[in-house]
Amino acid sequence: MSQGVPDIPPPRLLLDAIAAKGSSESTCSYTIVPGEPSMRSSLAEEMRFVYGDRADVTPDDIVLTAGCNMAFVAAIMALADPGDQVILPVPW
Repeated sequence: MSQGVPDIPPPRLLLDAIAAKGSSESTCSYTIVPGEPSMRSSLAEEMRFVYGDRADVTPDDIVLTAGCNMAFVAAIMALADPGDQVILPVPW
């Protein structure tokens, strides 16, 4: 929620939903590392819808991150071996 139009507040419905979830003990914990299972399933379904039923995508193929920095680190860790050099163009 760090980007958007600063002159326009979020809808009251959204603010109320965030407040309710944020004050619930059931949602005040860490999730599993790859991300919320129901969201990963929904993304897999959307990818099959967009790319067709032949798209071999399952929730196990999807990892959700809290921002792009975590995604970059996870991608590099998956692709690079110990001792490899990785070039990061400016701005990184």
